[in-house]
Amino acid sequence: MVASINGIAQNRMYFKLDPGEPGMLRSSTPSQSTLQVTAQERRNINRLKADAMEQGGQVIQAQIKYNRGIENGIPVTRGGQTTVRSVNTSTSTAGVILVGLNIDTYA
Repeated sequence: MVASINGIAQNRMYFKLDPGEPGMLRSSTPSQSTLQVTAQERRNINRLKADAMEQGGQVIQAQIKYNRGIENGIPVTRGGQTTVRSVNTSTSTAGVILVGLNIDTYA
């Protein structure tokens, strides 16, 4: 499918989720890819923070890295990598554990 913005034809970008990752598989135009990827990565951070809290942890770091590029002369975001780190507060030893890591990519 080809969409047109300001008279410029744009192809659709199709994204894939990690196996088992909740979310909706959506496509977007290259000009809307940053919004699409950012929204999915924010959902990942919220989900991973909630998982950490359910396990008695305290989130100490949340980070998103974006994979950017150019499609048909338009800057795009092809995917993202979300990392959330927490400290397990339910035990006396405060060790840093990796709660979750998600990598979403442009297919």
